[in-house]
Amino acid sequence: MSVYTRIGCLIWCLLLLNCESYIGVKTAPAKTAKFEFSQSRDQAVDLFWQVFSAGQYEQISQTLTPLKAAYLVNPNDPQLALYIAHLHLWKISERFRLDTNLDPSITDHITLAIKYFSEAQKLSPDDHRIDGWLAGSHMAQADIHKDEKDKRRAYYDGLDAIKRYPEFNYFAVGHLLSNVDHTNKHYEDAIKGYYKSMDIAYHSRIDRHHPTITSFLGLAEKEQNQRLKVAVWNSPKAPHNVEGYYLNFGDFLVKAGQLEQAKIIYQNAQLIDSYVNWPFAYILEERLNNLESNTVAFRQHFDARELRYDQQTIHRRMIFNSYNCMICHQN
Repeated sequence: MSVYTRIGCLIWCLLLLNCESYIGVKTAPAKTAKFEFSQSRDQAVDLFWQVFSAGQYEQISQTLTPLKAAYLVNPNDPQLALYIAHLHLWKISERFRLDTNLDPSITDHITLAIKYFSEAQKLSPDDHRIDGWLAGSHMAQADIHKDEKDKRRAYYDGLDAIKRYPEFNYFAVGHLLSNVDHTNKHYEDAIKGYYKSMDIAYHSRIDRHHPTITSFLGLAEKEQNQRLKVAVWNSPKAPHNVEGYYLNFGDFLVKAGQLEQAKIIYQNAQLIDSYVNWPFAYILEERLNNLESNTVAFRQHFDARELRYDQQTIHRRMIFNSYNCMICHQN
């Protein structure tokens, strides 16, 4: 057998092996959703909502245990995968609650959140909220590992998520850009996205110079689009979604130095009926009293590994605070 014949045989074998692996993967059955309700599953889900709605951050580990036990019984349950993902994301997002030096292994929670969001996405491919959560989690993970290529890939995944569900993902993805320099185009794009989210919510273009919602109050009760209603209005699972949105958006505008607009955006939250019961109203009121000083504070660059919880957290922008999730979800 000649050398050329041997080389040809080798290439042919490699092609066969590659084809075999490709076909083997392509013909594998897809993972599909399946619900199997049981008392233990229901109890685990009830515990999740009890802890999450009450903002009981210290109960995350105890809540994960029964949820993961139920998931191991039925790993095809998309809701269980999603709740587990949210608990891992909550753990790292509000890590500044901890009053001790942060354990470096806390970053593992973003990796676990990505895994469970990915499983939930397989099982609920039409729930495009997950696309936004997953893109944001990938952006956070890439930042931890200082991987610019992964960060850019996650950013473009986020843009795709916005196209699929703009009502929700303008906020979900934009929030992750609060660490970007206020002169950066991506930061400006995030602000534009917040405004576009308002345009969608109120079925009208919001005045960018005077973005008050006084003429749009009462629209929530009239909204018939459930996809829109879930994304932008208050609900039993996000009882202060609107207030949290305006606090977050106001922080973006303060960092950008757009103080007149920021003041109006903060005041929009005070127009919502549920504002009087919002556990974090004091933070918004502090923001209104410190617009100029917060512009300086919000532009500071922090080493998140060195931050610990203290009363000054109210002078940090949202991403470096201890209430990222609860600002919308805590009763």
